Amino acid sequence: MTLASATHIHIALKKAEARAGEAFPENTRRKARLSAFSLIRPMFFAVVIVVAKPLLPAEPSSSSFVNGAAVLVVLFGILILVDLTKLAFSIDP
Repeated sequence: MTLASATHIHIALKKAEARAGEAFPENTRRKARLSAFSLIRPMFFAVVIVVAKPLLPAEPSSSSFVNGAAVLVVLFGILILVDLTKLAFSIDP
């Protein structure tokens, strides 16, 4: 699942609305759009972590903090992908 897949979900929602002849709740499209933009955030934070880690003191506590932050970034990304995957499979073709 990538940003392109999230875009495809948004387009599929638009097509389904056109077939149904009525607009879906704005909340559905808004959540899909929010999830798509949320995919960019973990990448940004990952770059910050990679750049910041060598600048920090080589102490176990510093490494532990940065590694913990990196794990949280990965988990955040996974949760976004789970959300988008569930949405993708809930849309009728």
